[in-house]
This record gives sequence, C-alpha cells and structure tokens, in this order.
Amino acid sequence: MVRLCRKSLKRRGRLFFDDSATFLLWTSAEIGYNHKGCISVRPVTRTGRKEVNELNWYYFSGTGNSLHLARQLAASLGGRTFSMAEELRKNTVSCETEVLGLAFPLYYGGLPEMVERFARTVDLSKVRYVVAVVTKGGSPGGLALEQLRRIFKSRGKQLNAGFYILMPANYIALYDAPSEERQQKLLRRGEAKVQEVAVAARAKLDYCEKEALLPGLLWRIIYRFWRIRRPKKSRLFRVDSSRCVSCGVCVRLCPSGIISLQEGEPVWKDGCQECMACIQGCPHQAIQRGTKTESRRRYRHPLVTLEDLFVDGRDR
Repeated sequence: MVRLCRKSLKRRGRLFFDDSATFLLWTSAEIGYNHKGCISVRPVTRTGRKEVNELNWYYFSGTGNSLHLARQLAASLGGRTFSMAEELRKNTVSCETEVLGLAFPLYYGGLPEMVERFARTVDLSKVRYVVAVVTKGGSPGGLALEQLRRIFKSRGKQLNAGFYILMPANYIALYDAPSEERQQKLLRRGEAKVQEVAVAARAKLDYCEKEALLPGLLWRIIYRFWRIRRPKKSRLFRVDSSRCVSCGVCVRLCPSGIISLQEGEPVWKDGCQECMACIQGCPHQAIQRGTKTESRRRYRHPLVTLEDLFVDGRDR
C-alpha cells in the first residue's frame, strides 16, 4: 500500500517513487482517500523497469535554468544536450535518437519563438517519443504544452509527456530576481521535479500536466499581443558607456545573433527573443532596459557559466 498526497496522482498510469529511486508503473490500481485527505493506492497489476533508448535534449536558455535541467536529465538518462539556437543555425536540424527531449522557459504564457521554430523545423523521422520540460518563474497557467501538442500533431507526431518546473524568475524587465534564499528553495524543488521527469522519460510514459482553462484564455490574449511586439523589443535596451569595456560577451550570448559591436559598444537589430541573456550576463552591468533595471539584481543559474550559454560554438 502506497500513500500519496492528493496532488501526486493526476491520472491512471502515473509513476510513483520509492526510497530506493526505483519506480512502480501501475496500469490500474485500487484508489481511495483516507481521513487525512491522502490517496491510498494498492497496485493490482505489475511492477517493472523499462529502459529508454539514448535520447537527445535540446534546450533554449537565457540564464541557465533550462540548460541545467537538460543537463541533469541527459546525465540521468544517458543522453546529450544541444542548443536549439546553435542547431537552428545549421542547414538542417535533425534528431538522431528515438526519444526527443525539449527544455525551455515559458514566455508570456507560451512558447518562445525560437522553440516554436525548432519544433516546426527539426527532423522527426526517427523520433518515437517526445518529452518537454517548461521552466517558469511563477506565472499561473500556461499554453506551452498545448502549443507543442498542436505543432507535433500537425507533423504526424505527438507530445507524449510534458511538465512545468518552477524556477527562479529572470525577466528583469518587469521585476527583480528572487532573493538568494528564495532562489535556493526553488532550485531544490526543481531538482526534485527533475527526478519525476526522468522516470517518466525512462518509462516512456504518456502524461502531460494539465493547463488551467481560465488562465489559458487570458494568456492567449497576452501571448498574441507579445508576439506582435516581440521583434522590436530589442530597441528598449541601452548601454552605459562608462561601464562597457567592449568585451563582446553580449554578442556571444545572444541566441538570435542580433547584437554586434559598433564603435566598441553593442547595437541591437530587430528580432529579440526576450531571453534577457545579454542584460543578465553582462559582466559589468553595462546593459540596461528602460529605467528600472539598474537597481535590480542579475540572475544566472549558479551551476551554469557564461561560457556554457555562449551560442557561437566557441570555447564550449
């Protein structure tokens, strides 16, 4: 008999953990609630371990959250990690494994433009199972998994598994980064959630977290408005000439490749992804956006370096 909190059981066929890091995969069970509101589950079929073939994890990351999760999952499942930004700069984008993993942040409730483009472009001829991990900074609801489902369905595939993981927020254009204490708490929770994703991918479980209906309707409006304005958001960035040392870090961090140095200072073209990599990663905090970012804390995942986030293929 296994007791779980009410939130732990989403549907039949969910994976449950034990202390030895093995898992039980139940196709049916006797389910009931006790007086404390916990779910009691008595498995009535089988237990087992089902190893997955090698997989590739493709990530899109501005400050390292999604990159770190992709690395963890690749290490746990025996796969490799690839930058979506770098892959999209090639003539062809292909996944050579049967399992395709995606890790990326939630942008205004939906998919980053580059992630959508990758999902529509990548060669899926060898892919049999797709799992996605969406990092978010606390926004309720979201559309990203539904958007991915529609894209893959239009290409004759399906999104088999999808998860949201709460991580430290990094959208410095609107708010400050969480305190150090809050960051550590979120990172610990993220580590625990990664284990759930790893087990689901290993077992090739068909399971996607549900996205709330009412927040979803609101996010559709917000997301469409953002998509229209996004390409020109790069015009909001500015440079503090007294701090800029022409190091070129921002150029190497930009996934869209729209930043160049002119007369020793960065200049942005249209086409910004709004990943905040340039402003968060500037070693001298010489990049600002609007009038409020100068006093706000910068954020990068503590286990990810600037070099890890470079998308020019050098010094990786």
